Amino acid sequence: MNYLVISPYYPQNFQLFTVELANKGITVLSIGQNPYEQLDQPLKDALTEYFRVENLENLEEVKRAVAFLLYKHGSIDRIESHNEYWLELDEALHEQFNVFGAKPEDL
Repeated sequence: MNYLVISPYYPQNFQLFTVELANKGITVLSIGQNPYEQLDQPLKDALTEYFRVENLENLEEVKRAVAFLLYKHGSIDRIESHNEYWLELDEALHEQFNVFGAKPEDL
């Protein structure tokens, strides 16, 4: 299973969720705008791949990142940010890449 986490470093209390996904054998992919070097070590260890974008608010840039991860790792089964701020982004990505979850019309 491929699980894509948007902005994996925030909120900090949800980093453990990402770590536990990896502990269960789930491939955890991630997209964020913070430098990889700034991520906490347990989070780094849990991520199969981290794709840095300049701006998570740039939908086209994020879509290109998702497309790259999909090409490299295969289909993405879930997308989650654990952050209400990114809810519209999550839903746009669910729709664009046909991933289970709420779609823009569900807002």
